[in-house]
Amino acid sequence: MNILYIMRYWPVYGGGETITVTLANEFVCRGHNVFIAYMYDKFCDLMPYQLNKQIHSKKLYTIEHYRNKDVEELHRYIVENDIDIMINQWGNTSLCFEAKKNTHCKLITCWHLDVLRKAPKELSGKAKYLRLLLGNNLYEQYNLRKQLKIHKLNYKFSDRYIFLSPFFVNEYAIYSGINDTQKKISAIANPLTYHYRYNINNYSKKKRNVLFVGRILEYHKRLSYILKIWKNVENNSNFNDWSLTVVGDGPDIETVKNLADSLLLRRVFFEGFKDPRSYYEESSVFMMTSAFEGFGMTLLEAQQYATVPMAMDTYGSLHDIIVNGENGIIEPDNALDKYTEDLFRLMNDYNYRKQLAINGLESSQKFSVQKISDKWILCFNQLVKK
Repeated sequence: MNILYIMRYWPVYGGGETITVTLANEFVCRGHNVFIAYMYDKFCDLMPYQLNKQIHSKKLYTIEHYRNKDVEELHRYIVENDIDIMINQWGNTSLCFEAKKNTHCKLITCWHLDVLRKAPKELSGKAKYLRLLLGNNLYEQYNLRKQLKIHKLNYKFSDRYIFLSPFFVNEYAIYSGINDTQKKISAIANPLTYHYRYNINNYSKKKRNVLFVGRILEYHKRLSYILKIWKNVENNSNFNDWSLTVVGDGPDIETVKNLADSLLLRRVFFEGFKDPRSYYEESSVFMMTSAFEGFGMTLLEAQQYATVPMAMDTYGSLHDIIVNGENGIIEPDNALDKYTEDLFRLMNDYNYRKQLAINGLESSQKFSVQKISDKWILCFNQLVKK
């Protein structure tokens, strides 16, 4: 089967690219041909993964504000490579729909976020002035209607519309009012991206370290919450031998560092953009306080390395990964005091922490690349038969 992914950035940028590479590599190993059409080159000095050399790629002029020549270029690429399945990861669904006309190619559109998101507090450009003009309530209504319009176009133009979780499928049905008589909508989770199995016999070697991994973007990840919670840890003499490590970079890194300084935090270490695997390996607890996520891959990665994850209950797919009190901890949104209390318990009770780690290690395996790829191949076969 010939499979084409549509991407904005390639070969590296963030979680979406990592997931694409993981699945693409697996599909090639299973005998399929994989192609990538993308808009922006993006490299880094230390590549976080290896890309199978049999994967073909082509740079496009644009996949966003496209013109007729962009449609023609993508159409030629589909025809020349006899593409059976096109997976729109981060592109314009209208472009993909137009480009596949008069071919046998089937279009899958993936939605990598929660269904509807509130507008961020800080806006720029036209959006900033529009909110000032409309006021907060009217602007939020406009923002939600705009997102629903995108969803409805994705559904209309695609042969299959895939979310990351059944929770999102249910949300979409409620918000959109679409009766999915064509059975276009389904859910496939992200796979584990690391081919690794932690040896639980090494658990006693873990350090008394709490970990955050992610992009330093305050309105999304809310690092300020983590630092405020950590202030409570440093104020408690029972945990003087514990530390917090922040792995990641982003536009708000200096703001976050300044907050750490203003809180007089002494045991917070900012590592920058690094391969996080050695940090997962040695850490005991993982913290997430995101305002929203599509799937929260870092929680799954933490479980894979027997690091107990904690997260705030702000998105539906979280419950696909964590069963509260069994393989991690789910906190109510904005409940910093409750989060602190449960973090204290994890840090203080080695046996409790280890049991959650063992359970998480086991539950993470249902997201192996083999199992998730099986679901994708089933989807491909169903579409190609039509």
